[in-house]
Amino acid sequence: MAQSREQTIDPMSLAIGNDKKWVEVQQKTFTRWCNIYLSERLMELKDITSDFGDGILFINLLEELSGKKVGKYNKKPKIRAQKLENQLLAFKFLKSFDNIKLVSVGPEDIADGNQKLILGLIWTLILRFQINSGGGSAKSDLLEWVRSKIPEYDINNFTNDWQSGRAISALAEAVEPSGFLNLPEQFSDDAVQNAELGFNKAETEMEIPRLLDAEDMVHNPDEHSNMTYISLFREYEKKRAERLSAEQMERIAEASKCIAYGPGLEGGECLIPTGFTIEARNKFDRRCPCGGFPFKVVMKDPSGKAVLVESVDEENGLVQCSYEPLVRGVHTVGITLEGKHISGSVYNVMIDAEVVDPTQCRVYGPGVEGGEQGVKAPFFIECCNRLGKKIDSPGDVSFKVAVDAPFERIVQIEPPLKTETGVYKASYRPTDPGLHKVHVTTADEVSVGASPFDVNISGIEWGADALQCYAEGPGLESGNSVIHPATYTIHAIGKNGEHVVLKNNPFDSLVTDPEGKTIDASTQNNGDGTFTATYQPDIPGEHKVSTVLRHPFVPLYFDYIKDSPAMVTFIAAAHSGESYAYGPGLTDGLRDTERGTFTIQAVDKHGAPMAQGGDDFAAKVVDPQGNEIPVEIVDQGDGTYAAAYEPNDPGKHVVHVELRGEPIKDAPFSVSIRAGTCPRSCVVENYSFVIQAKDKRGENRDEGGDNFEVVISHESSGESVPGVSVTDNGDGSYTCNYQLKETGKYIVSVLFDGENAAGSPFSVVR
Repeated sequence: MAQSREQTIDPMSLAIGNDKKWVEVQQKTFTRWCNIYLSERLMELKDITSDFGDGILFINLLEELSGKKVGKYNKKPKIRAQKLENQLLAFKFLKSFDNIKLVSVGPEDIADGNQKLILGLIWTLILRFQINSGGGSAKSDLLEWVRSKIPEYDINNFTNDWQSGRAISALAEAVEPSGFLNLPEQFSDDAVQNAELGFNKAETEMEIPRLLDAEDMVHNPDEHSNMTYISLFREYEKKRAERLSAEQMERIAEASKCIAYGPGLEGGECLIPTGFTIEARNKFDRRCPCGGFPFKVVMKDPSGKAVLVESVDEENGLVQCSYEPLVRGVHTVGITLEGKHISGSVYNVMIDAEVVDPTQCRVYGPGVEGGEQGVKAPFFIECCNRLGKKIDSPGDVSFKVAVDAPFERIVQIEPPLKTETGVYKASYRPTDPGLHKVHVTTADEVSVGASPFDVNISGIEWGADALQCYAEGPGLESGNSVIHPATYTIHAIGKNGEHVVLKNNPFDSLVTDPEGKTIDASTQNNGDGTFTATYQPDIPGEHKVSTVLRHPFVPLYFDYIKDSPAMVTFIAAAHSGESYAYGPGLTDGLRDTERGTFTIQAVDKHGAPMAQGGDDFAAKVVDPQGNEIPVEIVDQGDGTYAAAYEPNDPGKHVVHVELRGEPIKDAPFSVSIRAGTCPRSCVVENYSFVIQAKDKRGENRDEGGDNFEVVISHESSGESVPGVSVTDNGDGSYTCNYQLKETGKYIVSVLFDGENAAGSPFSVVR
């Protein structure tokens, strides 16, 4: 830009006065103006008052404006002294320009953030490096240029003549008459809207940055701000011719400068579309801003066969090319512009074989979709690349299969093997119904396709369902004795809740006694949907009785049926073969008039005497005539039982003692009974009594000779008893003897001289 007369900063001459609005507008405009240049260095000024304080941005601004280097400065100043050193360097650089004179402003003012002086300093820079175009007044020269462009608006200043918003829009259209605006038809009574027309055109068509806002020009016009912005329009006009010539050269591509780049020229993979970019570049080695260049692309595979390459011109100097290689090997790519190869052409591109992407492979078939218990479930793995395209001839890929089955069952798996079509086939045989999780992975544990797969396996319809089957019966009930086998019934129930008749026997009864020993148990198919389980408890106590349904395909596995296992308590019981009896009632010599007693000792099967009662012992005695004599048995509660019987006749008697219908040890017993005296059968046959003779004074006589008579007669029949004798003892006593042959009551009369003696008659009962 042409230099003019000396520019001097006089703070008091700045058009900022005391109006705060002018200050704000000017600070905004100057900040944006500075950032036009600082942006070239990827820097930004945010606060014009403080951001220049350390001198770094100020120095960079001066270097961009002048195109010269200020010198070595401190790029990380921390203390005030270092910041002032940067400012001194900047001011020294400014003073090197003959036409710039600094008055009343120094490094301290910038470092301390003196707003007015900083704005004045920036205005000096704007005048020096942008607005001045000759030796005259900067303001007059700029005003004269504006009046020459839009004379109809009679512009005489840079403040209120621009407040209608029309002048700036007219100036933009005058400098760049592109028809963007339709003036004055587009003008309205809204001054800001009028100004926006010009601001928008300048920004979009002319790339003139918005140094201020339309509202500022209309409502708060600041002379320096407006001049700064309007001067950009004059600068735009000056550079138009240069710009037009340069633009034309920018649009001409040279083959030797054009380049191509992108993955499609570096390598590729079969079946994976790829591409590259052709960049049209001009003689300045810059990308052309337009399209339409006749690039020709010829691509051939290793056999010389042409490969289709599709091109899209983006009309910005870039052409996007794409192709899909079908075979492996080195491909050639030739790119020409008007018969000349571009830089780097011809390209050799190595295309690798298809690469299987496990995550894109497709897994399908019953084995991953749904199957049936016990039936082989096959499935297939179709190899695909990362775009999901099927690879017909994949290399050897190591796939693995794992199946998580219900109950953690081990499932038999046939590993994946490649078929003639290139598809891998695998299978497994599910042994249980329910949800299975099928994992299909590579050798390095990468999941294949949508793995893992949740697969529902349906159960067999004809089988029994362990959750529905149940058992019942005394063998599952507590309180029974260990003496007899325990039995119970198992009901085979299907999923429909009905009994199912099975040909085989899938049920087992597993019994453990209190000592943890296993007791033999058996189950038998009844042919009607039920099974009979039998086991023999050996010792009393709690037994664990488990009823299980064996797996129909893997008998090693089983499931407990409903409510199994059951805890069943058995009580101790006497054993007939070990129990014994003893006592006089089992010994020869017993009289038939005696009560035969004996004791039964209950003993268990192991020979241990029972300590409690409750056993059902029974006994009977058979006499010589074969008649049965009952036996009374009393449970003593201590394992012994008191037994008694009464024999009727002498002779050999047989004593039977049984427990639950079986004879006890050494039974039956043979006992010889003797006849015995029975009080009830004994009689008094000869009776006698003494008659004492007394005188009338009642004293005993001591001599005999009296004639006593005794008459005895049967009370019922009145018959007299014969053979009654009275013997005179000669001492005043007389002994009467008689026999009574028949039972009954007799009347005895003692007579003396026909008169009853005292106490006579009296009765005697036989």
